[in-house]
Amino acid sequence: FPSRIAVLSAKQGAALQDVLRTIHLRFPFTQVVIFPIPVQGNGAYKEIMKTLKYVDALRFNTIIIARGGGSIEDLWNFNEEELARVIYDLKTPIISGVGHETDFTICDFVSDYRAATPTAAAIKATADQNELKKQRLYLHNQLINKMETQLYYHQSYLNQLKNSYVLTNPELIYSNEILRLNQLQDTLLHKYEMMDMKFSKQVNDYKTKL
Repeated sequence: FPSRIAVLSAKQGAALQDVLRTIHLRFPFTQVVIFPIPVQGNGAYKEIMKTLKYVDALRFNTIIIARGGGSIEDLWNFNEEELARVIYDLKTPIISGVGHETDFTICDFVSDYRAATPTAAAIKATADQNELKKQRLYLHNQLINKMETQLYYHQSYLNQLKNSYVLTNPELIYSNEILRLNQLQDTLLHKYEMMDMKFSKQVNDYKTKL
């Protein structure tokens, strides 16, 4: 769920518009900052390198570098070794969306991800809000179902307790204890009588000896 995405592309290029439109449709909650760069022409890669180094220090979640397709000459700046080394050394994850599906440049192979088109780069960089909504609805329904199941279970258990024999006949809770108490009292009385008889016998025996 990126909060900030940097897009490096030609300011008026169709590739930039494809990227912005795709991000807006998929995940409009993210902040997109555009950094215009020259995408062809003699020495354009030097300006791209300078911009990449600057953007890398700004702590974006993702960088997308994009341009439309073209001839090998049009794309040649993205084959320059110096630019490839800068991209490889970036601390910020970068997605290369340079050219169309059949176009490959060295920058594609040193980026964190090579997308077939600028639109595919925007898709890779973002979550799909529609899929997230479906997932949220699914989890919402799962939660309701689990809560209803738990409530039904506990309600059934409560009804079982309410209708239990002990609770419908509450005197049973203490009747057994009363019976046990009576038994203990009888036992205690019996032992007391036995001790009294034994003591009386000892007293009589003592008197007889005297």
